[in-house]
Amino acid sequence: IGADGLPIVFSRSPAGFLKIDHCKKIDCSSKDTNTISDLPIIYLSSTIASDGMPIVAFSNDVNGGGELYLGRCGTVTCSSFQYESLEQYGVEALSLTVGIDGNPLVAYSNGGVMLFDCANSTCTAGSPITIHTSINNDWLSLAIGADGIPVVAYDHVVDSSNRSLKFAKCNNELCSGVSDKKTLDESANRVTGEYVALTIGSDGLPVMAYHCRQNCGFSTGATSARLAVLKCSTSNCSSLTRTPLDVNTAGSQDGLYAAISLGSDGLPIVSYYSYVNPTTFGGVKVLKCGNVSCSSGGESITTIAPLTTLSVIGNMRTSIALGANGLPIVAYFLNHSSNPSLSATYVVPCGSDLCKSYWTRR
Repeated sequence: IGADGLPIVFSRSPAGFLKIDHCKKIDCSSKDTNTISDLPIIYLSSTIASDGMPIVAFSNDVNGGGELYLGRCGTVTCSSFQYESLEQYGVEALSLTVGIDGNPLVAYSNGGVMLFDCANSTCTAGSPITIHTSINNDWLSLAIGADGIPVVAYDHVVDSSNRSLKFAKCNNELCSGVSDKKTLDESANRVTGEYVALTIGSDGLPVMAYHCRQNCGFSTGATSARLAVLKCSTSNCSSLTRTPLDVNTAGSQDGLYAAISLGSDGLPIVSYYSYVNPTTFGGVKVLKCGNVSCSSGGESITTIAPLTTLSVIGNMRTSIALGANGLPIVAYFLNHSSNPSLSATYVVPCGSDLCKSYWTRR
């Protein structure tokens, strides 16, 4: 959400380039679009800089792909845009935030988990920092702890039947080193940690949403692929609570492309993509937790964009943020796998803190 209180959405255009939409209305029914046509991109992550300007980290799709960039809007509406190259090639998953010094920080995968620490607001200088060397990794998420120290959640791919969720906390605010790394979710033949999304809870402790696909070990829906929320009980996640959610449909795939934020009441709220099979559809959902760890059983789940066919739609990447009115706003990318020219990004402003259109608290 920009400094003007309106959504700004970074996405990949149908032609594969970086596309920037500044919404003129909260539902983005009217918008200004800026496409950077010399930058075919693969991955991206965006946030608002300390001066209120939108910024985005992205990797390109040129000469084998994977070069890391940091882009910065020159205005609130992003009518002008400039970018810097940060890392050469091999960059895959990435996550962007702003450090306690007001400068951007980018976590990314590059044969391991890395962090690029920008030395100024435009990232014309900076240095890469190693978080975890020599691991295969598809998903990661970066946040700044209540103590100002960066923390990263990420998956570790061992093979097709073994994937774990890991967590690292930097030694200090500038992340001069990382000696505190932990495995949070792991078991034999478990595939977990996919689509991990991390934020800092209202109690100052990390909380994350992710997808567990195989052998999840939950007492409810143990054989199904589940959305899970993991709440740390300490700042370095030395103890935790892990809770399966959206467990009512047997055989469903829940928690894909998850994003997490906090509602105006301080409780976690998660957007994600869900499906069952080509005849039982899911869609984009929003889950509002009933307590800070999402373990109370009082969560609310709303489908905001139902699927009508799985033969056309490849995936729905999601993002969630709190609007100026205190209500969640969800953006999702609908990927038409059979016809990429029809792929598009949609913005859904929620009608209540539970993201139910016709519901109010009394």
